[in-house]
Amino acid sequence: MVKLKFIIRDDALVLRISENKQRYYKSVKHLLKGNPNIDRHWNNDKERFTSYAVSYAENNQILDDFKGFYQSLIKEYPELSAKQVALFYFSKPQEEATEIKTPAVCNNNLDLVENFLEVVIEREKAKQGCNFEAYYKLQEEMPENPQRILIP
Repeated sequence: MVKLKFIIRDDALVLRISENKQRYYKSVKHLLKGNPNIDRHWNNDKERFTSYAVSYAENNQILDDFKGFYQSLIKEYPELSAKQVALFYFSKPQEEATEIKTPAVCNNNLDLVENFLEVVIEREKAKQGCNFEAYYKLQEEMPENPQRILIP
């Protein structure tokens, strides 16, 4: 039977996933808010931060959610070993990425460059806080008549 427990290992808070003598560890340091002092504010018996810790309520909730995900995985699939549970990747749901059209087959190099710039501009627009104006200006400067370009 797979067991879960939060412990301090190498001065970091980790989720220990164990079964018999097999032990695997998942770090939760990257999930914690406010960089709490783990040695001072972690209650190992209750597996929770004390009320003196920075952002203790949010961090305790984050830890409960993290452990709850693996507990539900173990309950739903009791045949999984500790290694299989540990290798299961936990991530927060991400926003759906917008689909970007890939450029169609082009007749000449100029069409290829224009289609490439359109794809780059769409990708930059999809990112938050990105600047696509340089690509847009470059696209506007593309000549309408391809014969004007002298290719060596």
